[in-house]
Amino acid sequence: MTVHLPEATPSIRLSVARLGRDRLELRRRIEEYLLDKTHRLFEPLRTLGSDGNAESLHKMRVSSRRLRVGLRFFSSLFPAGELKQVQRQLRRITRRLGELREFDVDVQLLRKLRRRLPPVARFAGVALEHSLLVERARCLSELDQLMKALDISKFDLRVHALIETHRRVLDAKRLLKESSRQLDDLRRAVRKRHRQFLKRRTNAAFHKLRIATKQYRYALEASQAVFQMKVRSRVRALETLQDLTGGVHDVEVLLDTIQRRARDNKTLAKSARLMVEILQDDRSERFAAFERFVSTKPVWTKKIKLTLPDE
Repeated sequence: MTVHLPEATPSIRLSVARLGRDRLELRRRIEEYLLDKTHRLFEPLRTLGSDGNAESLHKMRVSSRRLRVGLRFFSSLFPAGELKQVQRQLRRITRRLGELREFDVDVQLLRKLRRRLPPVARFAGVALEHSLLVERARCLSELDQLMKALDISKFDLRVHALIETHRRVLDAKRLLKESSRQLDDLRRAVRKRHRQFLKRRTNAAFHKLRIATKQYRYALEASQAVFQMKVRSRVRALETLQDLTGGVHDVEVLLDTIQRRARDNKTLAKSARLMVEILQDDRSERFAAFERFVSTKPVWTKKIKLTLPDE
């Protein structure tokens, strides 16, 4: 006996076709977002000069962080084993770029500090800067060696192959559920760190909030690009918070550098006290600006419900 199934009505066929287009569009946005971060990370490495331009290195470091957060945010699309290995190598690159960034910030702040020092103390500042630049050159060489060891062109292709999902079935509902869970976890982490800082006002609480802010901001940016969420005000607030916490952290890094090196350098030790006093005043000013902002009503902690585009 032959069973004849009813033909799909035009409205059903239209709905199925639209569902297919929506999935393709969602997949395109994910690939476009992640491949953009991949390009911004790897492309400058091919043309990076021997001096390692500070601004280029900084942008590459930020792109590496955004790429890592993005890959984790859309992790349900990727094979877990391959994603873990790619993330491990990306962390190594981020770590090297972070070390270079600290040298660059130290040198930049030190040059500004020298203008506020008496002539005798400026000599110590010049000597410290020279020492930092020598170590920076060594660190840049280590980054170059790392990239050669990874065989950058092959690793670049490996990252591309992981991201390009056109051969995989995209489960939009699963993706939405997993991304929503991660975004809410990151939001609650920022909210928790914010409350802890306001309660404790400790250095440890400050830095936990600083790190949580970065991760949540990058996840929101991914949501904005892929799910077309209207979160611009939250992103701007987190960007301001990140700038304020970063400014405090930059001064703290230079303070630590001076105090550590002064213990083994008699010439620097004579001028270190004045340098530290000036930097501590700078840190206090920056920290006060951070406290004023973080004590206002935090729009960035409001709950967000992710939806698929056009829902």
